Amino acid sequence: FLLSFGLKYFNMKFKSSVSKKNASNQLAQTKAQDAEPDKTTKEDQNRDDSPRRNRNPILNLFEDDLHAELYNAKCHDVGEPLSHDTAKAFREELIRKNGKNPTSLNLGSMRLGINSVVALGTQLQAMPNRFEALNISDNSISDYGMHAIKNILANTKVKELHMASNMISHDGLEMIVDELSRNTNLKILNLGVVEGSIRKNSVGVAGADCLSAVLVKNRTLRHLNVNDNDLGTEGGKNLGIALSINKTLVILKVAENELKSEGAIPILKNAHHLEELNLARNFIKYDVGRYLYDVLYNSRTLLRLNLEFNELLPEGVKFLAKGLKQNRSLKVLNIKGNIIGDDGVFNLVKILSRNDTLENLDVSFNEISPVGAAELAANLPSSSLRVLHLSKNYLNDEALMNFGDILASSDTENTPCLEKLNFSSCRITDRGLTYFLSAIKDNEFLSSLKLCDNFISEKMESIILDLLKAAKTITEINLTGNRLSHPCLVKIKKLCSRHKEQK
Repeated sequence: FLLSFGLKYFNMKFKSSVSKKNASNQLAQTKAQDAEPDKTTKEDQNRDDSPRRNRNPILNLFEDDLHAELYNAKCHDVGEPLSHDTAKAFREELIRKNGKNPTSLNLGSMRLGINSVVALGTQLQAMPNRFEALNISDNSISDYGMHAIKNILANTKVKELHMASNMISHDGLEMIVDELSRNTNLKILNLGVVEGSIRKNSVGVAGADCLSAVLVKNRTLRHLNVNDNDLGTEGGKNLGIALSINKTLVILKVAENELKSEGAIPILKNAHHLEELNLARNFIKYDVGRYLYDVLYNSRTLLRLNLEFNELLPEGVKFLAKGLKQNRSLKVLNIKGNIIGDDGVFNLVKILSRNDTLENLDVSFNEISPVGAAELAANLPSSSLRVLHLSKNYLNDEALMNFGDILASSDTENTPCLEKLNFSSCRITDRGLTYFLSAIKDNEFLSSLKLCDNFISEKMESIILDLLKAAKTITEINLTGNRLSHPCLVKIKKLCSRHKEQK
């Protein structure tokens, strides 16, 4: 009996322990199942953050993933290792260039190459509306990076694209011709040159063909810059034909392309609808005179015309003056370095009283003598000029003194409204400057005076400062390149700043 009772008791205990063990196992399994969803969620979060966690910690210095990817790609382009110092410098430069403008990205002169522009295209594809203006000028994109540019044009809403000085040839330009032709967002395309850059675009005649094809089809592009691209005479002819069809482009810059007169004439023939035309440094002769007359006579929109460093001579200026006589739109005319001499000035001053729109005239570097300058000064009261550049001409103190007498007129109706005057490199001495500053002390219009690279000495420093104190309208005066001390130049700058604050 005891034996059978003991066996029963043992079985009961065994079953009880088994059931407790099973219960504890079930409880552990339940807890594990309850915790499993949280574990999965955490894993998902880690998976989402894995690109940032797994990349080089140096890239975490950038708040913006676009900036981080650009820095990483730039280091590959230039063959430099990633480092905290270079990352910090890159980040600070980006901030300095872009400030707080959220719709513009300025990457100019940042040593970017093919990898960088590919990374940029990839990043922008995910945010097509982020930027309206993109500046990647003065880098090393070259033809090999133009596929990425094509993707940027196709997948974003960029309205301004600046690619000056990037070693792009006609081969690279051909890659984006179709995309440019059908693009309805882009308004500004800059393929020109950045001053001082060692890089250069050179699309040549074949590139001019591409751009002409774009202008024929595209109806949204308004600003085209192809300065210094080796277009040549044939390139100018092709662009001229395209302008005869395209009437939406309003700004065309084709300086330094060796167009010569033969390439410039087709452009001038079809430039009546433009607002700005830059034909500087193109070996253009005076035989374009009658075409200049025609565009000025017929245009109702042209505001700025740049013809500097060509060879118009007095003969070409004669036609230019006749056109200005009839024109009622042009505000800025630059004919610097055209060897117009006094005869050219005489032709211009004849129409100054009959033209009430021209405000800015540059006749620097034109072999003008004091006689021509005196004629120009005498006609200032009847003109609408506000800015006049006379630098690097054969002038002297008498020429500046003549301007002082005209600007000192007490007759309000006959006082010129000139606001800026440039007499740099005109052989001005202490005598001319002191006379001029004394004369203009009561002038209400003149605010900016440029007299760089003259013969003004340190003996006159205290006198110049006293005269400037009296000439309270002068808010800017540039006297660098003279024999004035640095402390004097600092005092002059502070004095002008004070005048500006008091205005």
